Amino acid sequence: DGAENVNVTGLIANPSFETGNINPWACNPAVGGEVGVKTISKYGITNADGQYIFNTWVDKGTSYSLSQTLSGLPAGKYQLSAVVASGANYVITLSAGTASADFTIPAAEAGTDAEKIGHTHTVEFDYSSGNVDLKVASPNWFKADNFQLTFLREFTNAELAAAIKVQLQTLIGDVEAIDVETNVGDGVFQIPASAVTALQSAISDAQDVYDNAEATVEIVQQAIDDLKAAVEAYKNAKLNEPEEGQRFIISPASADHPMFANAITATLGETGDNNKTGYTFSAEDTPKNVNLAQAFIFTNANNEEHPNYYYISIEREEGTVYLTNGANNGSAAGWNKSQIQGTTDATKKIPFEVAWTGTGFNLKNTGDGGALIAIQAGGPMYTESGNNDLLFTEAASASVEVNIAAGKYATRIFPFVPELEGVTFYSCESVNKETSELGLDKVESPKANTPYVLYAENEVEGTLTGYGTATTLDPVTAGLLVGSFESIKIEAGNYVLQTNPETDVQAFYIVGESGFESTEYRAYLVKSADIKGRDAFFFGEGEATGINGIEQGMNESMVIYNLQGQRVAMPTRGIYIVNGKKVMVK
Repeated sequence: DGAENVNVTGLIANPSFETGNINPWACNPAVGGEVGVKTISKYGITNADGQYIFNTWVDKGTSYSLSQTLSGLPAGKYQLSAVVASGANYVITLSAGTASADFTIPAAEAGTDAEKIGHTHTVEFDYSSGNVDLKVASPNWFKADNFQLTFLREFTNAELAAAIKVQLQTLIGDVEAIDVETNVGDGVFQIPASAVTALQSAISDAQDVYDNAEATVEIVQQAIDDLKAAVEAYKNAKLNEPEEGQRFIISPASADHPMFANAITATLGETGDNNKTGYTFSAEDTPKNVNLAQAFIFTNANNEEHPNYYYISIEREEGTVYLTNGANNGSAAGWNKSQIQGTTDATKKIPFEVAWTGTGFNLKNTGDGGALIAIQAGGPMYTESGNNDLLFTEAASASVEVNIAAGKYATRIFPFVPELEGVTFYSCESVNKETSELGLDKVESPKANTPYVLYAENEVEGTLTGYGTATTLDPVTAGLLVGSFESIKIEAGNYVLQTNPETDVQAFYIVGESGFESTEYRAYLVKSADIKGRDAFFFGEGEATGINGIEQGMNESMVIYNLQGQRVAMPTRGIYIVNGKKVMVK
């Protein structure tokens, strides 16, 4: 009749902590801080089962125990086993009732850490009636997972089927508790509905086997194996991929996170921080904003074994920047590989696994043992740190209106590389205080995040769009121009581009004491010791037209202004604006 050594682990509740909590196990002292059920990605050990383990992490000399009480077992002999880990030469005691066995953690092999190696520890005990406490304990810290209970006598086929059905019933209950509603649908990074249908079908098949009074041990075991495989398939289902061209903001999912209102922004790192170079990614001082370099591209790695592996990149002026380990981006040897940095070298990119957690997403760093990525309280992206839940929100592009009348000028700053037909871009590095003219230099290839003066021979009207590449929302200075992505108040003494309504003359006119409210994406001429003393600076149009004795040709229709924008009745020697044109009085 039957077989020996029957696995009856189903009699233990939560044997591998895959509920994500400790119940109904008891911990002494109580859980808290680093003590309790933790994710294997951060606190993992070899030979563990599933995504969670029980963990303590304290100094030597602090005792902990973990226990669960069972009752009503079939009388007979049992074996209890558990996967345990601790420091080298630390002693762990596994007990069941009055039976116990000590186990000494062996010294770590070369190149490995003792606390990351899971060892299977066993103890045998007899049971007849009443309660029996299953316990693992140590006078030092330890980790535990994958408790197994085995019945050590022959079963009849009926007993065997009944015992194994307990495991099937427990498994069905656990699977039915899986959330199959949140993040399920047709959206990007959602679980497809087909995966839910497959899991529910597997649950139904397992229930049919459980309800079948004539099901053999082999049939029940196959149902258990099939349902476990269905759960793994559901957990690893390929999420819906982004459409071509879609980009996403990466931000903390928890409203309690200090960076919750911010988003990861790509910046160019500086040499000097532990000899670190290359690109860094941080949410510090970077609120979610279309102008900032926050629009990340997720490209599926087409890995059959890992369908949710993605390469993550962002576009900057110098090209595509891929997320990678800090040690891969050209930094000095030994730089912390856990910091996520960037590289323009596509051969050094690494895939990151996207996983839904129930409240957000995890990013697993495949270049660092699959550890989870988190946004730290200070802003940087690291692996092996807390607050791992992330949100991926579709990024919007920035929109900059460009309206220039024929033969006129405008100022703009673009958070992306601008491409405009029929528009000439100028930088301004100097002014001529003698003539009150701007020193403009034509720019053949305008850059992002740089203020310019724009000129159009013919009328230009439209809107430019693009994903932001700025690293800060602070005003940007280039030469004598200062550009702002946002509306700002320009202080007195600076110069703003305006058109005199009486003369139709465009110039940078000085800002008065009340200041000037500037709209977004505009630039102004900054006040400085080099250019003060003038009320306005004008655009050069070649040599000023010379007039000998302008007063000889004056008539009532002539409107004359000096270069300070003041109307004059009788000009003397110098340059004036006459009926909207610049002339020189000799």
